[in-house]
Amino acid sequence: MNRILRANLLLVAALCASGCQNMLSWDEPPQRQSANQSAVRIAAPEPPVGPQEYRVRPGDTMYSIAFRNSLDFRELARWNGIGSDYLIRPGQVLRLAQPPRPALIEGDIVSHPDDTTPAPSTRPMALPAEGLGVPPPPLPPVASRGRGGVAPSPGPRPKPIALPTESMGTPPPPLGMGGSMPAPPPPSPYGSTPGGASVAIAPPPAPVLPPPPITSESGGPYRWQWPTQGVVVRGYNPGAGSKGLDFSGSLGQSVVAAAPGKVVYSGSALKGYGELIIIKHDDLRLSAYGYNRTRLVNEGDMVRGGQPIAELGLGPENRPILHFEIRERGQPVDPVPYLPARTASN
Repeated sequence: MNRILRANLLLVAALCASGCQNMLSWDEPPQRQSANQSAVRIAAPEPPVGPQEYRVRPGDTMYSIAFRNSLDFRELARWNGIGSDYLIRPGQVLRLAQPPRPALIEGDIVSHPDDTTPAPSTRPMALPAEGLGVPPPPLPPVASRGRGGVAPSPGPRPKPIALPTESMGTPPPPLGMGGSMPAPPPPSPYGSTPGGASVAIAPPPAPVLPPPPITSESGGPYRWQWPTQGVVVRGYNPGAGSKGLDFSGSLGQSVVAAAPGKVVYSGSALKGYGELIIIKHDDLRLSAYGYNRTRLVNEGDMVRGGQPIAELGLGPENRPILHFEIRERGQPVDPVPYLPARTASN
């Protein structure tokens, strides 16, 4: 009995040792290895985009992409079929130019939005009887004047039509002797020269209507102010690569919103601007603040004019600087005409 029990115990110990050894040397099943390897092989680089296209990256917004390419964000959205929410997703390819118009095919009808000429009617047009194959009524027989022929007696002669005396050169009766003054002719669009020739007179110009009022993000009119204190060390000069103003200052000094609006970008994805903030003020204008040390606002925040939005940071030359731009319809403009006169306080 003891021998049998001892043999069983030895058998159990041997089985346990063999199982532990197998667990320590267990390999991944070949099926799972092949699946993982195929998944790695599937991952491929993204296809390149065209010269007038852009692939959206994480952190991009419609405003930052338009800003980078000097485009109007509204046109960029319209070219790509994006709604007024301006939502984009990483990996999406955007067109950076107006799409070409479809080629015209013979028979196409082209209309202009300003053309007020009525379209031709499509109702069937009444045709004369001859056009429908109906024979015309027979003409009365005419006797020949040939040999033995007798000319028919002529019918009643038509009465002459009385013409007005003016058409025969007879002057009208003078005024005051029973005559009436003829109505003046309608004004003619043509003038006359001393020789009597007609000359076309240009119509009066259409009245110039004032532009529609600009709707601001804050819901009312606003005034611009200087974005920070300091000296302008570089002015607006697009030919030299300067799209705005560069202010010198102290590291960490306050940078304020130049006008009320909505923060539409706050990040560092745009090369050449460092930590950048973009504020939308109305339907046409944006302002940008680059090379900040710290950004104090986030995308979607509504800011007041003069509200601190960042701290001044280091520029490309490793010195404290603020780069400030104003964009109108996507294009950089000179900020100086927008800003008030400088005083000792600003």
